[in-house]
Amino acid sequence: MLADSTTGIIKSDGSVVSTAHPAGADTFAHLGSSASLWSATVGDEPQVGAFHLDGRTELAYLMMLRGARAADAGFGVAEPLVRLLTTAAHGWCPLPDGGTPPFVAQAREAILADDPAARSLLSLAALLGVSPYQLSRRFSACTGMSLTQYRNRVRVSRALSRLAAGERDLAGLAADLGFADQAHLTRAVKAAAGMAPGAVRTMTADPGPWPDRDLAERIIGVVC
Repeated sequence: MLADSTTGIIKSDGSVVSTAHPAGADTFAHLGSSASLWSATVGDEPQVGAFHLDGRTELAYLMMLRGARAADAGFGVAEPLVRLLTTAAHGWCPLPDGGTPPFVAQAREAILADDPAARSLLSLAALLGVSPYQLSRRFSACTGMSLTQYRNRVRVSRALSRLAAGERDLAGLAADLGFADQAHLTRAVKAAAGMAPGAVRTMTADPGPWPDRDLAERIIGVVC
């Protein structure tokens, strides 16, 4: 499978995952959960494999990062962690298996790179040298979501990151990310993450510097 910012992977303890990284930097987060924590939180055996990383799961992750810097980190980390595990498990929607044509991966790369040609189906298909119908059909079959859904998910992910960094100019943010206007941005974020942009910023705002390593390890021990 091709993993990017819209996908996550759940693996069981002891399973092996092989990863090939692109040239240059590659950023990802790895969260480990004990079997007892998973059982107490989710209650079921984990569904192993790749899944769609939705807005609610990403928001819970951002809230967990904020909680690690909060004064009451024992709860500040635990509550969003529980939310993250449950949204990932209960929102399970496995990605399709099978080969992926090169133009599907190229379409994802163009959208992630914010290529001007990726702003419409016709121009993206022309860039990749395939018919719009072929691109639309194969993209959905290989990723489990339409091109429109994928592009919107990428834009919402970027919006969440910038809101967590303290962005207050919602009109400017909407324009930067290609939304029609501020109202469009607000609807998209609320639909994907479950709360409006202002609430996202409040819930994920940086409360200060990270704790020292010893304190961080004690926080993790208390939570897990």
